[in-house]
Parts: sequence; C-alpha cells; structure tokens
Amino acid sequence: MCHKAVKEGSLLNIINSERGKGNISRGSLPGTIAKKVPGGYIITGEKAFASLAPILKQFTIIAFIEEENLTAEFIITKNDQVEVIHTWDAMGMRATGSHDIIFHDTFVPEGALLYKHRPKEVNRFLADGRVYSLEIPAVYLGVAGAARDYAIDFAKNTFSYSLENTIAHASHVQQKIGEIEVLYQTARRTLYCKLNKILRLRTNFLKMLVLQSMLFVTMRLTS
Repeated sequence: MCHKAVKEGSLLNIINSERGKGNISRGSLPGTIAKKVPGGYIITGEKAFASLAPILKQFTIIAFIEEENLTAEFIITKNDQVEVIHTWDAMGMRATGSHDIIFHDTFVPEGALLYKHRPKEVNRFLADGRVYSLEIPAVYLGVAGAARDYAIDFAKNTFSYSLENTIAHASHVQQKIGEIEVLYQTARRTLYCKLNKILRLRTNFLKMLVLQSMLFVTMRLTS
C-alpha cells in the first residue's frame, strides 16, 4: 500500500458512515456484515458519504462479525463486487466524490482483517482512542496560520494615502492582528499540549509518526 501511494499516487480512505446507523466511530453497530467463510470473509452492506469513492482502489471499513458478536476493521480492494452508487451532488463539494458504496457479497481474504474491536478495549475508532484524529485540528490550525500570514502580509504591503504609510501602522489593524495572534497561539498551544499528553503514553515509534504527521500537515498548509 505504501509503495502504491508513493509510486502510483494511490489513495486510501477510512469509510465508516452508514445511513441511519448513528456514529459508528463512537460505538454504534454497523449494518455492514462480515460473514466468516473458508479462506476469508464475505462482506455485505452499504456505506455512505465515501469520499473519493470513484478513484479509490483500496479503503478500510468497519463491519459486524455476527458469529463473534463484535466489529472489525477490514481493508477492501475494489473489484466487481464493490459498486459505487453516484448519490453525491452537494453544491460546492462535488469534487469530494462522497458517493455510496455497496458490497455485493464481496469476498476478502483473511489477511484483509486488520483488527477486531474487543469490548471495553480502547481502539483508534473510539473517541478516547483516536490518536490519528489529531490530524483534523492540525489541518484547521494550518489553515488558520496561513490566513493569519496572508492578513499580516496584506497589511504590510497595502499603502494608505491617509496614513502615508501601510495599513499595518493603523491602530485598529494592529489590534485585529493581535487578536488573531492570541486566538491562533491559544489553539496551537492547546493542540500541542494534547499531543504531548498522548505521546507520553505511546511508544517512541508512534511518537515520531504522530509528530511528523502533524508537523507535515501544518507546515504544508502554512507554506
């Protein structure tokens, strides 16, 4: 998967949402069923709001294993048994391609089973175990930082004839920039304090992985 991402630009997404099933990431049982068969599992069901559905070659899902009465994560490779239904037509967001995906008795080998969610066991899909979800505030922080930098640059380079100088010298502009900076630094400190708390509970490998991911996203969006 990693080689495909680097060499072919292959994308991967985590597709969990189902219509009428509540928040699966917070414990709601999925309607997508995985049935154990010789050599693997048969997946049946439907996922909704599957972003990038038309171009994904592989993606992960959460399905319910009836025989074991637990949910599990599987990686799916798109084939003829995986159908993309073009239901997504949201104004301003058509490019996300968040269509529905139907699994028509889709066979996956045993190796496609990534993880079984044991009762009362913290996992990355629960709200208290989703370390990877720090990428979301990291993206917002990056966008905010880029917007702040743009506003400051605009103020420094926009000349005012009434001031006979750039608008950065106007007191009300300086106040607004100061307010922006306070909000930005508060959000940044909150995010990194949360990260630091998580890192103390993780292995050195995960420390490096999470930190590098957050710094990469933030730096790319603020560059």
